[in-house]
Amino acid sequence: MKLKISIFSSNTDGENQDGIILTSDEIISVKYKTRTAEYRNFANTDSEVRVRIKGRMLSVLKGSDGENLFSGVSSALEEYKNNNFESSTEGLKKEYAGQLKFLNEKVFQGIEKFDTDNFYEHNKKNIADLTKWALDYKSSSEYKNIIMEINLGNEKTMYLLFENMYVENFEQEFDIEKGNGEFLLELKQKYYSGNKIRIE
Repeated sequence: MKLKISIFSSNTDGENQDGIILTSDEIISVKYKTRTAEYRNFANTDSEVRVRIKGRMLSVLKGSDGENLFSGVSSALEEYKNNNFESSTEGLKKEYAGQLKFLNEKVFQGIEKFDTDNFYEHNKKNIADLTKWALDYKSSSEYKNIIMEINLGNEKTMYLLFENMYVENFEQEFDIEKGNGEFLLELKQKYYSGNKIRIE
């Protein structure tokens, strides 16, 4: 199973789109849950959505096995190079085609192939951008949409859309003995968001 997560601003100004693309190379696990609202007055009519993403800070990549270590992001790069986001996407991706196009251009433009050097930079920038988002408060970029693409194999893909998510908690941990780092991103959906979760 492979997973790609596109995180982009919930505003509709595609040309000024900022965002993050995480792939299976950087993701350890993803969990989401829903529950009824804590407030009794809304308990029967509303719910809240939370998403938990656990990922890694890359270290000690070796050139000899690098191809296997970043196959996920390389696949995302090929998709960007070969796809026209206006015409060759369907469902959720087609609806957000303009925003995804600008996001992919900002992330992948100018990169011909991923190697140990530029993949380190890609991962480092992702973590820096996640940290910046976690510190964001009451700005136009506080709320972001998330599209998860889950490759189930046999050319089958599941798409999940979470709209208007904000950072509730962000943690980083560095293990000197094991020689790696991990991050934990916990998101919560804006309470009055209309579309809770869409699955296609």
